[in-house]
Order: sequence, then structure tokens, then C-alpha cells
Amino acid sequence: MKTNQIILLVALLMTTAISSAQKKWNSELGLGATDNSGNVDNFALKNTGSVVYEDSTMCFATKYKFIYQLENGRESNKGFNGSFNYDFYKFGKWSVFVALEMVSNHYKGYDCKMSALTGSKYNFIYKPDTCEYSLSGAIVYDNVNYTDEDTYLNKEVWRISVRPKIYQRLSPNLTFSLIAFYQPAIKNFDDYILNVTFHLENKLSKHFYIDLHYNYEFRSEIPSDKYRHYDSVTELTLKLKF
Repeated sequence: MKTNQIILLVALLMTTAISSAQKKWNSELGLGATDNSGNVDNFALKNTGSVVYEDSTMCFATKYKFIYQLENGRESNKGFNGSFNYDFYKFGKWSVFVALEMVSNHYKGYDCKMSALTGSKYNFIYKPDTCEYSLSGAIVYDNVNYTDEDTYLNKEVWRISVRPKIYQRLSPNLTFSLIAFYQPAIKNFDDYILNVTFHLENKLSKHFYIDLHYNYEFRSEIPSDKYRHYDSVTELTLKLKF
């Protein structure tokens, strides 16, 4: 499936969900800027969105992020991330989940990366809208179309994923979260992905929020020598929640 078709599918699903919104549905749209270093060294604009449904037994979420930048009339950054998540008994001590994720950014060496995973989560401490301290474990299947077709990397990889998470409300209007992923390949632990995200969100009014986000990703294996092992991104986003 071509990248444009996947993007259109994500947008269609999100539009359908928003149109049938109820009290249990929450949606948001964001517009902001990113400061990138690593495989891309520039500032870029970004657009984000999500639709989330939650009740006492399940949680369904779909999210997207699109970034783009022109320098001197030429494209210098273009990327898309889309994801679908389903959690069963998310608010219990134990929960199980499945997820799908799509990444496209040829500046990082990915024409299209599709990931499917399933696993379970244990909540050490959980208080609704106040705090979450949890640990997740999952099995991940990656299918990657690399920008460089002659790369030595396998296009299909099975991985283990370990993810600690901290979420804490610091004040009535301010929240903090820290999420880290360690994902080694099952057949070769020297092939791993490390991803760490810090996140601060401040409520400005009933519907508007300002979001500060930092992400660091390290890939031990890269498609070719022209790519870097790491990417670092700092993002500032104005969000509309409804």
C-alpha cells in the first residue's frame, strides 16, 4: 500500500470517529514546530491529531503526526507517523493490548515501516487523571521498506519490547510523563532500538493546551553509512482538545 493511501485511510478513520463523538470520546488537534538533530538538522512544522475512546473495560486510540520543512524552496524534511492502539482493562492492575504503527521518513531511511505488537502491562500505581507508574512487555513484528534497496538489513524482524512509563500530575494544570522503549531483535540482541520521550503539558484554558516534548531515538543498526544512529527532536505544540 502506498504511503499516500495509508495517510488517507488514517484521516478517514479519524474523521469518522470524530463525527460520532460521545462523552467517552476525546479528540485533539495540534499545530507546532520541531527542532531536529541527527539524520535531519533543521526546524520543521508539524501537525498532530488523535481520537481516543475510553470506558471501564477498554481503550481505543488512533493518532497521527505529520512534519514538513522547506529550505530555499526545496524539501528538507517530510515524515508521517500513524498508530492504532487497543487496551483491554487498561485501568486494572494487569491489562493486555495490541497496536499497529506506521512510520514514513526517507531522511531516516524509511520509505515505510509497519509495526504490529501485542503484550501486557502491569500498573504498579494508577490513579485516574493523577498518576501512572507501569511496566509493559510485548512482542513486535517489524516490516520495513528501506529507502536504500541494497541495504544489508533484514526487511522483517521480530523484536522484544520493554517499556517503563511514568505519568504524574504536578498541579491542576500541569502534567509530566516519561516513556522509554528498549526493543532488541530476538535473533540478534546487538540489533536494538532505544527510544526515550519526556513530555510536559500545560492547560491554558478549557480547550487549549501547550505541549513541550523531547524525544531521543538510537538505532544500533542503520540502513547504510550515510545515516546516523540517533535522532533527537524537541517539539512545541499548541493543542485544541474537544
